[in-house]
Amino acid sequence: MILKRFQFLFLLLLVASSVAAQTSEAPIVNDCEPCSGSVNSAIYLRGFRLETDGVGPTKVFFIQNGIEIPAYAGGGFSTSNDRLNGPQGVRVTVPDEVVPGPVQIVAERKGLRSAPITFTITEWTPPVIKQLIPTSGPPGTTVAIECENFHPSDEIELTDSEGRPVKPQGGAGYSHGTAFTVPSDFPEDVLRIRIGNSKLGKGQFTPPVEFMVTNEALPPRLVAEWIKSVAPGQSIDIQASTLTPLKHSEQTDVSFKQAGREIIVNARLPQRPHVEVPAVLSPGDVELQVRTWRHGRPSSWSEPITVQLLEKPLPPYVQSLRHQGENPVDLWPGPDRAKRFKARAGDLIMIQGLLPVAGADKLKVLLVRFGQVVELDVTDTDEKGQWFGEIGMRLPVDIGSGDWQMILRASDGTEHVVPIPIRISAKF
Repeated sequence: MILKRFQFLFLLLLVASSVAAQTSEAPIVNDCEPCSGSVNSAIYLRGFRLETDGVGPTKVFFIQNGIEIPAYAGGGFSTSNDRLNGPQGVRVTVPDEVVPGPVQIVAERKGLRSAPITFTITEWTPPVIKQLIPTSGPPGTTVAIECENFHPSDEIELTDSEGRPVKPQGGAGYSHGTAFTVPSDFPEDVLRIRIGNSKLGKGQFTPPVEFMVTNEALPPRLVAEWIKSVAPGQSIDIQASTLTPLKHSEQTDVSFKQAGREIIVNARLPQRPHVEVPAVLSPGDVELQVRTWRHGRPSSWSEPITVQLLEKPLPPYVQSLRHQGENPVDLWPGPDRAKRFKARAGDLIMIQGLLPVAGADKLKVLLVRFGQVVELDVTDTDEKGQWFGEIGMRLPVDIGSGDWQMILRASDGTEHVVPIPIRISAKF
């Protein structure tokens, strides 16, 4: 009798562990944005294990009146180095076969399904244009159109100030709507934009919005919440909703205002929003503004934003390593992070990360093991790039094989230890 009880308990534990293992693989859908939409609407599902690429991609189904309808799913976001348990999201297109009313949405991965969530199908209406990013710029500018209720089959219609149709130079994707590129030969003029849908729209269009095509200097629109705080004397990356004004800037000025004092810094590279914070400023709030120059004339100053300067210098931070021409190895913490980065003597390695220094000459990269220290030559991988976030270094051809610890050290004494070893093998 006791033996049978133990056998029964063992079977229960075995079944429970099997269910737990399966559950850990099943996708989870917590919510969607928006919660209603018409056929062909683009919506986002948020939850876990929702990746649509890689091994065991997730599929999405709409269930209505007992009928399962597969939906196109692609694009979205995931958590680095945690494919199973990190938050994820996926963009889904509402299938054409559904009808107005409630439906249930489920995600499926490796034969396992999420619990359903409810979504409401509505009648088709044109999208609502919320804003253009940017609102003006020279010919060749890529313009993002932020929309609500956008449909992937929606079409952009462009006309000039005389009502003549204009063909965009090219289309582009945008996570919250769509985008287009202003033709490179379009003159300085107003470009009117509206969105319709020849398949579903029945002649309906959005009200037109205007983009001003101009060759004059323009100020960037700064985004405070995207800017990483640094200490006085360090270099800061000025973040903007679009870098188009900087792409054409002949000179870029950054104004720092604090306690009634203004200091204007001229960016070393005018098309790169990476500037040194004056060392005479104090930790705490500082007001930032930026202006650009073109054809010898300045733009107006951007709208001011406030950022907080740190008391202590911010150390450099390595986010990924890669070989030239290859995909990066992400170093974000997580169970899927690589155990080591493999390289050969003589290889060129790219380091990408947060680098709060003026340039590559203010950084040292050290390889350390068993009392040995090797200092590597560091170069800016792209002087013409709009971001200073990647440096290159070449391993010596005679460096010893084995595991090395990499340390990134700034000229202000701050440093960052790369969390995985660099495993070097001899060059063949």
